[in-house]
Amino acid sequence: MDSQEQPDSKISEKEEQTITYANAADLITIPDKIIYYHRGNQTIVDKNNKFDNILKITKDRASIVKDVSKLAFSQSDIEALKQNNDVIEYVYLKNVSANWKYDVNSDFIYRFEYNSIIFPLTGEWNDKAIFLPTSPGPLVPMGSADELIKVLNQQ
Repeated sequence: MDSQEQPDSKISEKEEQTITYANAADLITIPDKIIYYHRGNQTIVDKNNKFDNILKITKDRASIVKDVSKLAFSQSDIEALKQNNDVIEYVYLKNVSANWKYDVNSDFIYRFEYNSIIFPLTGEWNDKAIFLPTSPGPLVPMGSADELIKVLNQQ
């Protein structure tokens, strides 16, 4: 048997496996909870068909992301977004760690560690995905939020 065919078990046991995504939509995993903020009012989205549809549309919006913005958002910025705009927040009970690079041929990798993702749907920042608490910056540009707003406002 050729040595290339047999993995070196000593190396495999010691190396840390890190998942690196080339598509920004892959950073958006199934959250434990989705919260919709509409003009300051908060609604928790039930885990039903609407939940799955919101997740699908959000991933579709993220599929066109090309870069990380150099913006930084404070906690007060996030609270203002929730009060004054339509926003969805994906909440994760456990911290998520992932790497992303906007170009599969690039050597540069962005590191994200988060338990929340903020998606402004209206207002000045509606083309961003803000990962909290630690990220190199918001992902940009997110696709249009029009379809998502319609789904969220359906009774």
